[in-house]
Amino acid sequence: MKRDYCLLINPQSNSGKAGSFIKKNEQLIRSYFSDVEFCYLKAEESLEELSSIKAEDFRYIIACGGDGTARNVASGLVYSEAIFGILPLGSGNDFAKMFGLKKDLEFNLRVLKERKTMRSDSVRVNKEYFFNTLGLGFDGQTNYYASRSKFVKGNLKYVLAGLKTLFRVKSFRVQLKYEGSTHNFESMMLVFANGKWEGGKYLVSPNSLNDDGLVELINIRKINILSLAFEFIRLSLGLTLRKQIIEQHVITECEIKLNKKVFVHSDGESLEKNDRFDIEVLPASLQVIVCD
Repeated sequence: MKRDYCLLINPQSNSGKAGSFIKKNEQLIRSYFSDVEFCYLKAEESLEELSSIKAEDFRYIIACGGDGTARNVASGLVYSEAIFGILPLGSGNDFAKMFGLKKDLEFNLRVLKERKTMRSDSVRVNKEYFFNTLGLGFDGQTNYYASRSKFVKGNLKYVLAGLKTLFRVKSFRVQLKYEGSTHNFESMMLVFANGKWEGGKYLVSPNSLNDDGLVELINIRKINILSLAFEFIRLSLGLTLRKQIIEQHVITECEIKLNKKVFVHSDGESLEKNDRFDIEVLPASLQVIVCD
């Protein structure tokens, strides 16, 4: 017979604060869940493999960490009978926002205890998954610099990383194939959005829903540095991208070829530079605990 809750904790999440935070609050968490296991990730372990293994013994697998932790845990649960939940402990927590979760631990514990669920889409990119956003070019490069920030934390690290990227980013040529058509264009940034936010507060795709069987592709056309800086400031202020500088496509699957390898992030985790991407939406493939 399966047990109830398994908390998968990434101790290194949020600059090493996530593990100590959970340890400090173990007693509080046990007061909400009588049947719970705390599983702290070890250096040699894979969260994706661990979540898949734990799904055989537990009904609810809870990712404790940031968006990268959530992505890796969710990747092990695609098409699983186990239900995915999040205790958001990162600096951005964009994925968790889509399910109505907050930074308030007890609020989130009540949500997890109530067990209201929905079926969310997953998106396969090459041999991996993303659940919120996949960013190429400016987006991926900003995330790369932010992820290597040692002294600046929180949303500020994305702001400073974006400023650094402004003076280094280069445009790239794109060949996009979907629904039998081929589109060729030049780009500064491509974002595949299954969710609305990234980087903690940047509203990159306000119309995205993670249960509609679709992913939005937002392309920032080739523009000069001043125009790009203006868009970055708008996003930093909580505004959206101006329609005249973007091109949008709504897709279920596509093939992308670039003229060079670019920086890439998947749900806030930097991936290896690449120039080819096969994207496919997997509708309703992940069961998720959500806020009522």
